[in-house]
Amino acid sequence: MKRLSIRRHQHRTIVLRALLTFGVAVVFVVSLGTHAAESSDQIDEATRIGQQVLAIKAALDNPGTPDAMQAVMDLGTDSRYYVMVRGWLSQQLSGDRSIANSSQGDVHSDLERRIEFLEQAIRAIDLE
Repeated sequence: MKRLSIRRHQHRTIVLRALLTFGVAVVFVVSLGTHAAESSDQIDEATRIGQQVLAIKAALDNPGTPDAMQAVMDLGTDSRYYVMVRGWLSQQLSGDRSIANSSQGDVHSDLERRIEFLEQAIRAIDLE
């Protein structure tokens, strides 16, 4: 029974990550404002922001890396993208806490580490 419960939580985590990633991509595209004739500068800016979004995703996947917090700070402190990044982090934190709470004390250390990282990252971008 416990094994089925763990699998259900793992499946829920995968689904939540996919939805969050898709949601961030949609917000990203909408925030840039798609135009038929984009200038080279707009394409360069879109590429730069896309790389920063991927850096945040990598930071969330591996919060223990030395540059993880900086990846979040780089985009999260930009007033144009603060709401997007904070919303992403908040939703990830909410999902991770839900998984941790439902695991009845058997929380994986990676999940604990990510929850701690998310709390610190949200505080950091809020203070900037």
